[in-house]
Amino acid sequence: MQESESTANTHASPAALASSIVTAQENLLEQRLSDSQDTSEVDASSPGEMMTLRHGLRSGGWSIATVLLLFTVFEEFDRVAMQVLGPDIQASLGVSDTVLLGLQSFGGVVLVLATLPFAWLADRRRRVRVLSAAGALWMAFAGLTGVVVNTFQMGLARAGSGLGASARVPIAPSLVADQYPLGVRTRIFAIEALGRPLGQVLGPLFAGVVVVAAGDDAGDWRVVFLALLIPAGLTILWSLSLKEPSRGQQERIALLGDSAVVAQSEPPVLLSAAFQRLKKVRTFYFLVVGIGVLGFALIAVPGAFNLLLEDSYGYNAGKRGWIGAITWSGALIAIPIAGRIGERLFRK
Repeated sequence: MQESESTANTHASPAALASSIVTAQENLLEQRLSDSQDTSEVDASSPGEMMTLRHGLRSGGWSIATVLLLFTVFEEFDRVAMQVLGPDIQASLGVSDTVLLGLQSFGGVVLVLATLPFAWLADRRRRVRVLSAAGALWMAFAGLTGVVVNTFQMGLARAGSGLGASARVPIAPSLVADQYPLGVRTRIFAIEALGRPLGQVLGPLFAGVVVVAAGDDAGDWRVVFLALLIPAGLTILWSLSLKEPSRGQQERIALLGDSAVVAQSEPPVLLSAAFQRLKKVRTFYFLVVGIGVLGFALIAVPGAFNLLLEDSYGYNAGKRGWIGAITWSGALIAIPIAGRIGERLFRK
C-alpha cells in the first residue's frame, strides 16, 4: 500500500503537485524537526534549510543564471539608452516632450500586456526556446530603433522591443525555480535581478561613451542601438545551448527525494487556481502595487530628468550618462543584501 502511494506521488501530475506543494513542505519540515532537534540532520535541500551559493550554483550550474543576468542587463541597456539619448532622439525626429515620453513608455506598456500571453506559451512549450526566440525578436527591434526616420517607425520599434523583452518576466523566475535548489533560490533570484541595476549603471555609461566616441553629432545616438546588437546576439546564441529543466524538479527533490520527470498527461495548473492561491499570499498585493510605482519611477521620471539636464544645463549625452550611472549605483549594493535577507525570511 505504501509502495503504491509512493509511486502515485512520484508520477503526480503538475496540477496535483502544485496544489499540494505548500502543505507537503510544511508537513515534511515539521516531521523532520520533530524527529531530531539537531538541525544538521536536516538535508541541505529541504525547503527551509540554508545552502551556500557555491553549492547551489554547483548543483544547478552557472549557465541559466548567467544568461538570464545578461538578458536583463542588455534589455536595460536598450531602455536606459532611450532615456539618456532622449534629447538627441527628440532633435532627430522633431517631436515634443510629450511625444518623446510617450515613445519611451510605449515599450513598457507592450511589455506588461504581452507578459501573460508569453506565460501561457511558456507553460506549454520549452521555456528556453521561447526565451531565445523572444530575445531574437527584442534584438531585431532594438536594432530597428537605430535606423528609424519618423515617429511611427520609432513607436513600432519600441513596441517590438517591449514585446520581445516581456518573455523574460514570466520565464526567468520559472527557470530559476526549476533549476536551482530551494535553499539557494532567493539568492539566484537576486543575481538575476542584479541585471537591472547593472544595466541602469552601465547602460548610461555605454550610451554616453559610444555617442561621444562617434563624434557627438546629430544622429550619433543611432550607433548605440546598433552596437548593442553584438553582445545581445552572442547571448542569444548562448541561450540556444541551454537545457530545459524539468518542471517542479526541485520541489520533488525536496519533498520526495526524487528528480524523475513528471508525466505531462494533464494540462498545466489553471490560471484561476493559481490566482486562488495567490489571493492568500499577503505579499502578492504589496508586489502588485510596488510594481506599478516602480514602473513610473523607472520610465517617466528618468525620461523627464534627462530632458531637464539638456534643456536647463546643456549636458550632452556623455554627461547625462555619468549622472544616470551615479543615480542607480546604490541598487548594486542594496539588491545582494536584499537577497540575503530574503533567504533568511524564506527559512522562517
